[in-house]
Amino acid sequence: MGPGMNSHFLVLFVACLTAGCATPARERLKTLGSPLDGAALRDAVRGETKVTRIDVIPSTRSRLAGAEQVVIATVYDRDGKPKPRAKVEWTLEGVGKILAVDEGALLHRGKRVDSAFGYGYTSASRRSILGDRDDPRDDFELEIGQTYCIVTATEPGRTSVTVQSPDASDAKATARLQWTDGATKLPNAIATSGERPDAPQVSLDLVMPRAVGVGRELTATIALANGGKRDSQPLTVKAVVPEGIEILRIEPPVVRRSGNSLTWAIERLAAGETQDLTITLRPKDRGSLTVTASAESADGLRAEQRVGTSVDAAGMTLKIDVPATASTGGTLPVRVTVTNAGAVPIENAIAWVDGPDGAAKPTEKNLGTIPANESKTVTVNVPVERAGKMPVRVNVTADGGLADRAESIVQVGQAELDLAISGSESFPVGQEGMFEFRVTNRGDAPLANVTIRTEVPRPLAAAKASDGGRSVESGASWTVGTLAAGESKVVRLGVQGDRLTERVALSATAEAELGSGIRIRAKEATFRVAVVGQPVLSLLLAEPVGPVVVGGRATWRATIRNTGSASAREVTVTATLTDEFRPTRGNGPNRVEARIGERSYVFPSLGELPPGATAIYLLDADAVKSGSSRIHLEVKSREIDKPIQEEQATPVERRK
Repeated sequence: MGPGMNSHFLVLFVACLTAGCATPARERLKTLGSPLDGAALRDAVRGETKVTRIDVIPSTRSRLAGAEQVVIATVYDRDGKPKPRAKVEWTLEGVGKILAVDEGALLHRGKRVDSAFGYGYTSASRRSILGDRDDPRDDFELEIGQTYCIVTATEPGRTSVTVQSPDASDAKATARLQWTDGATKLPNAIATSGERPDAPQVSLDLVMPRAVGVGRELTATIALANGGKRDSQPLTVKAVVPEGIEILRIEPPVVRRSGNSLTWAIERLAAGETQDLTITLRPKDRGSLTVTASAESADGLRAEQRVGTSVDAAGMTLKIDVPATASTGGTLPVRVTVTNAGAVPIENAIAWVDGPDGAAKPTEKNLGTIPANESKTVTVNVPVERAGKMPVRVNVTADGGLADRAESIVQVGQAELDLAISGSESFPVGQEGMFEFRVTNRGDAPLANVTIRTEVPRPLAAAKASDGGRSVESGASWTVGTLAAGESKVVRLGVQGDRLTERVALSATAEAELGSGIRIRAKEATFRVAVVGQPVLSLLLAEPVGPVVVGGRATWRATIRNTGSASAREVTVTATLTDEFRPTRGNGPNRVEARIGERSYVFPSLGELPPGATAIYLLDADAVKSGSSRIHLEVKSREIDKPIQEEQATPVERRK
């Protein structure tokens, strides 16, 4: 080291945010800006974040342990515009802790949950964040779509601060911080002899991505930082960009530019201060791109760094996998695989899946970034409403004009499940009514895991269920299994009623599973049923009075009585005699007369015999010869299964 050099010790390492670092005066941090604008509020209420990308500054930094670092995140929507009121989550790993996060505005406030996690919302307007009142370097600006987090570490080590959107898992960025104790010598250092612990330590670090796509923007960051305890001497920083590379933006502005050679003049770098110098480039051709950066102090010390990147193109191919068949009423799983066969990442890849119906709006799926020589697969479930042979179309686009499309044909079958109940509309009290439940697959595709469930209303009660069904008092259920297209299955249930009941509704539902796993339901079936009373008929046949002789007349009296709880309907009475008698006349209720045969009586049907009522029938016959004659009488009604029969012997004597 030559004469005149002071005892400064400068080390080139990763720098802090250009806007300045926050101080421990947390109580002074506040927001100056306009309230949430109307468009942002509508987006926030609807939840339309549509976040596709997050950038973070600084992306890499070296800081003195004990200092504080502001990390600013910018959130972009699918149109590449900063997104206001988008929620972000901050997660810290490694040494250190989160001191504060952007508390934001009234409607959407952020919160530091603990030392390693917090969340916030991006700004809806430009805002000024004020740090320490005595040092304006701690103040910084937030633009629309930006939010911030403040971290620190009390000991040397590494910290990763990741920011991501809960609405888009692929949209995230990470700031990597290196905390030093001030005594460490880093690469690319400039130092004087006679190093002192309190000497300035200034470092330079040139950061660029390893690869970039042709025609895509590339940011080269020259990071300056003073990790010492004293301010630095003035610095001259230079960068040389290869000819033919388009320079889009330079921040901060240079003091001199000659072609692609750039020069900045840094008056001083205060102790603990960092500064970024950024150059935004756009390469037009494939190949390698090398940027050279150098820094020289006023006392003649110098360091230089060269960083190269590869300029190439991404290669995007699309493949879709779709089931050959599907059924209406469910969803169709469309498996989308995008492969990057190129040497640089695919960025902001978005797939639009147009389902088989075609009329619905395509489903959008964000695939985010796909690294070189890697693939990313997502599954999109699209609704299926119409039957027929339908195309499924998928379009994928990405930054840099990348695009691909694919199409597949799927046969969509009609899915329809039908359920019907049948049985008697009434059954007698104290007895059991039997009901059938018929489930039918009226579609053209098989249905799996078919189930039936019925509810029995009070005062009815379910009895035994057929076909392995499970029954309780309030209903029953069956697992039917699989139904082929057009197939039906029937299950049965006995129902009891212990008292008279007006018509009540017996209801049932059926469900089945489509091939896609979606369950469909049949229209609810109902059947109205009543518990009615039971007629109880008795018959009393009285024989003729006195002996019957040939040439005389005999009269039999038949009394029918209903001792039950319901009317007997369509009561019919018939009688037959042996050949000792010849029927002459038969009288019944309401003066009806029987139709007389050679040896028989047939009475007209009695429409109703109410509970407790009696019907009397008189049967007259002439005795034509002697012998042991017999009369047979039979009573029927609609409600009784077996007719009531009575038979009686009546002897006929010869006239003396």
